[in-house]
Amino acid sequence: HGATTSVDGRVVSSSPWHDQGQADVLPLLNKAKSPMHMNLSLAKAFQGGSSLHLCAILPAKARVSVDLLPLQVHFAPRKVICVAYSFHTTNDPTSFGLVLNLVSKDEIVLRGWPSSQMTSSPLSQITSSSLSPLIGRAKHTRAYAPVSETNGPNGWITRVYQLGGALWDGHVIKGVSVFGVNLSDERTEDWSVHVGQVVVCPVAADMPTLSQMSPVITAVQIDPSTATLTWTVPSTVQYTHVFQEMLTCHDELVWVGRTNHSRWQLPSKAKSNITFVLQPVHWTGAVGRPQRVTIVLGGADDPSSFPQT
Repeated sequence: HGATTSVDGRVVSSSPWHDQGQADVLPLLNKAKSPMHMNLSLAKAFQGGSSLHLCAILPAKARVSVDLLPLQVHFAPRKVICVAYSFHTTNDPTSFGLVLNLVSKDEIVLRGWPSSQMTSSPLSQITSSSLSPLIGRAKHTRAYAPVSETNGPNGWITRVYQLGGALWDGHVIKGVSVFGVNLSDERTEDWSVHVGQVVVCPVAADMPTLSQMSPVITAVQIDPSTATLTWTVPSTVQYTHVFQEMLTCHDELVWVGRTNHSRWQLPSKAKSNITFVLQPVHWTGAVGRPQRVTIVLGGADDPSSFPQT
């Protein structure tokens, strides 16, 4: 449920809603042995109506971490593991990141570039000197910077990482943790972050990268017997957002809902042509190209008169 609905960090509806099909995964709070507090927040959302809010009061140079999700993902030869996460914070963005915990007791730290190491180089490993607040959690720690970092609507930041190669072949990821660091050497800090999505997905080396996995809608048509708009999407699509174009001076797009099925019921009492915009969402979280469809009404209430243009 939620007080609002967001798509990629942009609020598209301010109406409260409840849908059993959109249940959030609640972390196992009773297992959190950490000064970090976690709760589901309805105040901000990247997709849907809520996000995971993390907060802590951190003394100077202090760090905090907590287990988020258990996993079992293998690093296989000639395959890349793409990791992405979206978050919102008013603190320094480099004070937050993810940790992949391996069965081998190693850990992979996924954070933003420290300001002292900002570079346009494609090499993404961060030097160990920037890990001082984190070293000590595991036997071996390696840190990586994102291959892309995008500042989206309303302050949401999305980082994408690509991991793999001989160094990690055969290793197994057993869980994901989140961490926060007070970057100040002198003062205590109120640290807070909202996590909107976390994606961990293995892909073949020759497959598109996470940012290129944009799903496409095809075969849009009308089922005249049920007055239903139908379409086809790849099996990797988890749901589709449906917008309606309103005929105002600004041609406003209004979000009317989302569906886990490739169909949408048309209004039964429509008196004029209707334009829908369909936008699929990949299971990695990537949002596909909008597909604009105009329904031309041939008769007031005759479902058979819904030809497509």
